[in-house]
Amino acid sequence: MSDLYLRGPYVITRMKIISILYLGLAINKESIQLGDMLRYIREGHLSFQYCNHFFPEEVIEKDLNICKFNHGQIPLGSLGVRTCALAIATQINVKKYIPVQNLVELCKKYCDELNLPDEIYRYVLTLLSKTQPKMSVYTNPKFIQNYEGRIMSIIIIVLKLLFCLDEATEFELSNLASAIQEYFPNKERKPFNFIKWLEYIEYRKLVLAETHFPTRYLKDDYRDPEKFIGFMNWVNERVVDDDKLPLDMELIKDQLGLIKNTVKYTPEKFNFSCTLTPYRDYVKQLLNSECNKRDNYFMDILATDFSSTSLEYLDQIGLYKDALLPNATLREKHGGKNDNFKIMNLYNHECARFRKLRSERREVKVTFARNDKNKKITSHDGPPIKKFKQDTEKIVENFEQLHQTRYKRNKTKLSKREVELAPNNLAENSENLNIDNVIYNPWERYWCNFQSIGEYTIDELNEFFNDLPRNFRTIFKECARIIEQTEKDLWTEYCLTEAYLSYVFNGKSGSRGSEKIIDTELKKLLQTAKKMW
Repeated sequence: MSDLYLRGPYVITRMKIISILYLGLAINKESIQLGDMLRYIREGHLSFQYCNHFFPEEVIEKDLNICKFNHGQIPLGSLGVRTCALAIATQINVKKYIPVQNLVELCKKYCDELNLPDEIYRYVLTLLSKTQPKMSVYTNPKFIQNYEGRIMSIIIIVLKLLFCLDEATEFELSNLASAIQEYFPNKERKPFNFIKWLEYIEYRKLVLAETHFPTRYLKDDYRDPEKFIGFMNWVNERVVDDDKLPLDMELIKDQLGLIKNTVKYTPEKFNFSCTLTPYRDYVKQLLNSECNKRDNYFMDILATDFSSTSLEYLDQIGLYKDALLPNATLREKHGGKNDNFKIMNLYNHECARFRKLRSERREVKVTFARNDKNKKITSHDGPPIKKFKQDTEKIVENFEQLHQTRYKRNKTKLSKREVELAPNNLAENSENLNIDNVIYNPWERYWCNFQSIGEYTIDELNEFFNDLPRNFRTIFKECARIIEQTEKDLWTEYCLTEAYLSYVFNGKSGSRGSEKIIDTELKKLLQTAKKMW
């Protein structure tokens, strides 16, 4: 059988069964999304190794054209399932019945899972209502749109608008939130402390890695093989495999059975039930269990609820700092605290390499390199490029001068929401506050990175993500984990969403105005973003 026949609709594989299930859920606009299905498989709630339960009992396996599942299987991934599902939908002519998923429900679900303030949820809803994503299946002939990635991207963008995420501004704003909570105790709602929230996100992942093996398994941690074997026993204990195996395979199976019987594990560690907000619900279950007393977890961190916290202080940074620092002279800054940044040139590595090969049209001399780990093999890459633009400071200065009118207009809008402040016991402690005398407006100077990473190797991907700000990287990886997508897949959707909101969308007129885009790569990105929106 050819590969084309195996990939076609005539042979049933695990990938196609999962794709058909996802297609049915998408057509009916169910609450269960693709990320939930992939997580159910990873956590053992949905079988992926055994498929007979998907078919009626009276159907005999030999009457079906089922590809053997123990040979050459590609691991499940979000992009692969969405691609396969659209191919099946096209084959059986149901593509027109695939609607846009409930984006509002997804927004609420992910904000709850991330334990974000309700105001963040309302901000994301505002962007959704103003931009109105179409996300039609006809805009891309290869795969179903990434609905989950779109909502997660908007959530990340909102957080970046409010806190800048440049490894400096978020710390300053968190220190301001702590000072407000200490010296304004009569406020109805506590201010949202970004750093404490980030500590909560990282700590709950650390705790669940100790009590929930699928979470630890995500980190490729093989230092505890007994837990792995115990988890696999739990996953497969309901599966009855009646397939006849060759003699050599039967011997291996018997040996593995001996290992299985000698391994002891605690099944209560895997009794986390199916849910659409796993980490939030798993933490609640831990809070009500006995293991928190036995393992001495910091329950005060895990029990923190950020949904009721307030972001009101971000609109009134100047007002609060004026009250907290009565003897200081405040100055305003239209941007974040961190000025250590550079403007990059957009560069498509694969396209440049292809253009170079096409322009030369000659034979490439192949040489064998010595077995020397320190010596790099020179590839047939494009010409050397300038990664950063010159005169970054001058470009930013010109940008600020050009947008002075907009800064004043935004400041006028925010000044309408004045509040009366009366701090308690501030006179003697104001000098010890860990805040500066600058009023930051991080949304006025928003940093972007539209680098295409589709052709990057694993090492290049790691280097790329390690160069991003740490707190941004932490949030991005957590969002990718929640929707069960690779960082590369989520970054692709994130770049398209950020490019559309930055250059295409305008809250008033729907167009960006008279700004002319000169960069060729940016033009291509914006064209794709408009098409995919």
